[in-house]
This record gives sequence, structure tokens and C-alpha cells, in this order.
Amino acid sequence: MKKTVIMIAALVTGASAFAQVQQAPAKAVEFTFDATVVNEYIWRGQEQADWTFHPSLKATYGNAYVGVWSAFPFEESGPAKDWTEFDFFGGYKYSLNDSWTLDAGVTAYVFTDYNPGNPNSIEPYIGIAGTFHVGERVGDVSTSFYVFHNFEYNATTLQGSVGYSVPITQIGTSLDFSATLGWVSGNSNLSETPAPGVSDYFYWSIGAAIPYKISDRAVVTLGVSYNDVSKRAINDSADIIGSASLTIGF
Repeated sequence: MKKTVIMIAALVTGASAFAQVQQAPAKAVEFTFDATVVNEYIWRGQEQADWTFHPSLKATYGNAYVGVWSAFPFEESGPAKDWTEFDFFGGYKYSLNDSWTLDAGVTAYVFTDYNPGNPNSIEPYIGIAGTFHVGERVGDVSTSFYVFHNFEYNATTLQGSVGYSVPITQIGTSLDFSATLGWVSGNSNLSETPAPGVSDYFYWSIGAAIPYKISDRAVVTLGVSYNDVSKRAINDSADIIGSASLTIGF
């Protein structure tokens, strides 16, 4: 699902790459296209599929945004086969100051050909994101905290992330580190047949990525992350996820 596919998207492949492609002059409506391939699709600690292609498109007008994020598995896991996922989202960001922004919106998770079960659902969210300065030697650290609530599954998710970027000036890029910790309540498993009564659980990840600007509007990013989940989750296996993405702003 959107926002946590690799658990490092917001602060690694997304934040650094998106910042680079947004250097072009501002327009009334700005579009961002992203195409990502991962060797395993993980959502909030739960395995959804093996090799998966994730294309997405986002339109931004001022502080408002809408878009669609999708998943096309090359290899499914579990009993559900030949499914695709489309996450339609929209929201609004409000700048509190030069460093911090409030973000509120809603995501509609839509699955096609998903059998057994029907995991379609609606999930609003609200969060805050920004940066804080940690002395001259460390510099800026990015952070975010979000609250999600899925009405169909009566599940609440709390997720916090931090990120830190180390410039690599010799080759015009950076090494971006991130860490994510999340907590999920209630029935939140969408990896196989939805199972009522799933216990609360924690998930976490650490990751690194290298974005490289190939043009004024395009960035290629290679990333890797380690993902794990508490024993209360349905799928408690640890995973190392690799990703490659192309982000284009226009």
C-alpha cells in the first residue's frame, strides 16, 4: 500500500529524489511520475508479494495533491493470485513554518481479481513532517509521524520515520539513511485472506539509498532496506528489500 511499500519510501527514495526533480520552475499544476521495482512487496511489516512493479502518478496544485499508486506483482505470495492493487489518494499540506508541515488526506485501497476475500478499504490519515538541526557537525535530520485509521478493518496505525542524508559531492549525489517504526492495532492483515482478530504488532525498518540525477527532471534511485516485524504479526519473517526507481517531474 501507498506510503510504506518498502518502509523507506518517504524519507529515502521519495524525499531525496522528489527534491531533486522539483528544482525546475514552479507551474500551476506539477506532476511526478515514479516507477519502482522491488524484490519483495512489504506493507507495514506484512509480505504482499515477491517481485513487484510499482508505478505511480501524483499531481500537486499549491498545497493540495491527488494521485494513484499501484502494485503489479510478478510473483504473488499466499493463496491470492493474479491480483493488482490501485491506491487512490488525495490530501492537503499546510506549512506551519519553514521547517514543519501538517499533512492530511485519505487513501482508497482498490484490488482487482483478489480471491479469496475482498480487501478494498478506505483509510484517512494525518501527519506532521519536517526537519530539525542537530549541531554543525550533524546538520539537518528529517522526521515524520503519521496516524492512519482503516474503517473497514477497524485498524489504527502509528508510524514514525527519521532520515539523514550524507552528500557525496565527488559524484553529485548523496547517501540517504532512514529508519521507520510502526505500530498496528486490530485486524490489519491484507497479505492473504483477511483474518479477524489479528493481534496488535510492531514493524520496523532501516534503509539506505543513493539517488542520482540524470537530467533536470529525472532521478534514478537504488535502495536497500532491512524490514522486520514483531512475533504477534501473521508474517513475522525478516526481509532484506532491494529497490530501483525512476522519478520524473513535469
